[in-house]
Amino acid sequence: MIVLFLIALFLAWPTGGLSIVAFIVFVVAKGYFKGKSRLHDANVRHAEKAINSGELYPPSWENDDSKIELFIGVVSGGATEKGVAKAFSVNLLNDPTGRKMMFWFAGALERSGASFIEQQMACIEKMVNVWKRSSADARKEMQELHLNTQPTGQAPERTNEQDELMSLLANGDMYGDGVDADEIPGCAGEFGWEATNPVPVKSVLGAREYLDSLRLVDGTKIEYNRIGSTTADGIKHPVDIFMLAHENGEEIGKLYFSPYHKRNSRKKPDFERLNSNSVPDTNVAITSPVEPMVEVQSIEGVKAYISKLSELTQEKVFVEFSNVMAAKHNLMFTSTSIDDYQEKQTKVTDLTDKALWICVSLFGQQAISKFNMGNPTRLNELINQLDEAISQKNLPPQQHGQELVQSLHENLTA
Repeated sequence: MIVLFLIALFLAWPTGGLSIVAFIVFVVAKGYFKGKSRLHDANVRHAEKAINSGELYPPSWENDDSKIELFIGVVSGGATEKGVAKAFSVNLLNDPTGRKMMFWFAGALERSGASFIEQQMACIEKMVNVWKRSSADARKEMQELHLNTQPTGQAPERTNEQDELMSLLANGDMYGDGVDADEIPGCAGEFGWEATNPVPVKSVLGAREYLDSLRLVDGTKIEYNRIGSTTADGIKHPVDIFMLAHENGEEIGKLYFSPYHKRNSRKKPDFERLNSNSVPDTNVAITSPVEPMVEVQSIEGVKAYISKLSELTQEKVFVEFSNVMAAKHNLMFTSTSIDDYQEKQTKVTDLTDKALWICVSLFGQQAISKFNMGNPTRLNELINQLDEAISQKNLPPQQHGQELVQSLHENLTA
């Protein structure tokens, strides 16, 4: 059969050569595309996990008008070809909220290593899934709508059925165990200001709605920026961290959210507790466990870091050690694109060096030099092993760091 096919291609001169090349490429590439399909599925899973954890980043092309136009056209057209009502696909991408959510999904895919074409493919799949999950009445209503002809960028008037579909997209895949309450039952710590008592909201977008409604004691609005997520005792799912600031940019403190509940909390955090526009955070010393900065890759940086360590209380040093190891663990077990790989490796190296300087400040240069004939690689391996074992206990940062220091002391003085 293949022989007959090749003969037919030769007889189809002058395009025979091109057709043969296409046929060969198809046969050879068949296995390649199977592998690409598996990689695509993995990228989608990573992106959905990132968004459910509140990691919202726009794609690199968000300000490229030509790419935006291409993205909207391809995703809308592709979804329509797969049975999605054209009115829904076009209107959703013209709606500022709907477009933002699709861009966040594309951004998460890009950070997982997906190409621009793969981002479009996945967004088509996402829109089809949202469409299929909507009620039959909602789909029928949308199919009967005429295509809205307002210019691109203007949000059309939405129906209740559209709102139902938008809600599905906004909420994503929730865990199904959220509360319908202003505060999560059984939590300890100050509401909102501590990770052990986060503000319950319905989604990542719900957290932003909640923050937009907040006012300081003097009536002014707050600025905010999501800086990462963490885990906390008694809280089943990841807790989002937002840094709050005054309108002039002066930082206020961190507010914690649990974005997996049935509605947004109506309870507000206590801003009257603020003193000198700051919120004390017992879980922060120098290094952020979610967004570490490169600090000790120069002589000046090492001197500055050691100076900062010397100013910390012993309890804060324990917190700093825990944060350094948590940041290192997060980086090492997070997928990274090729473009970001070098930056990630630099941060991991910096955190490894920080752990070494913490040990020097705690135990002294002589004790560190004596351990395994002064081999820093062996010390690094020991720190990693001890930290991994202590991590299984899921301790608060200060206690985690304290146990790590005690375990190291036993090994260094043995």
